[in-house]
Amino acid sequence: MFPIEYINEGHVTNTSTSVSVYSDKWHCKNLNNVPCGRVRTAYWQGNNIHVEMEDGWHFIYQDFSGYSTKWR
Repeated sequence: MFPIEYINEGHVTNTSTSVSVYSDKWHCKNLNNVPCGRVRTAYWQGNNIHVEMEDGWHFIYQDFSGYSTKWR
């Protein structure tokens, strides 16, 4: 599970190769093990982060260590 300060802030940004999760306006941490390819978008879905790739793959992160579920 993500630490509560990240969940409460609820702010995620992404580039084509990384996803940053914010604990406040100035501090963020990147998700580990973002798959190869281009990230289309990333957003909070409940207490998890949903990452959509441009090749159609979807990844669910329950914490910073890596994705727990994937599908296409």
